[in-house]
Amino acid sequence: MRVGQVKHPWPVSKGGDRYRRGLYTFFFRGSPHPALTVFDSPDSITTCTRRLRSNTPLQALTLLNDTAFFEFAQAMEKLIAKDGIEMAFRRCVARKPAAKEIERLRKLDSLTAARVLLNLDETITRE
Repeated sequence: MRVGQVKHPWPVSKGGDRYRRGLYTFFFRGSPHPALTVFDSPDSITTCTRRLRSNTPLQALTLLNDTAFFEFAQAMEKLIAKDGIEMAFRRCVARKPAAKEIERLRKLDSLTAARVLLNLDETITRE
């Protein structure tokens, strides 16, 4: 039997385990987690000194349509309502926002602003 022939289903975890980091995700050798595969996660069989980087439409669609990512945006929306756009911006990209960035974000409703912040390239690819 070749690797990849047996597919393991990925049920959605319940409770606090639902939002655990990918670092703690159990890897099934022949059936990696779909979201990790989309974002160039290395396989668990070989060592990885540097991750591959790609920019594909599947990544954008996952960030926009996956239930977990939408729930992250809803939590960020609450943070914006409580602490303001500037603090949410700092939490996402770890820097003070420029005046033009704040101006553009304030024109959006809070959920859209949250989704914009979470989907910034600067948020996704920290180096």
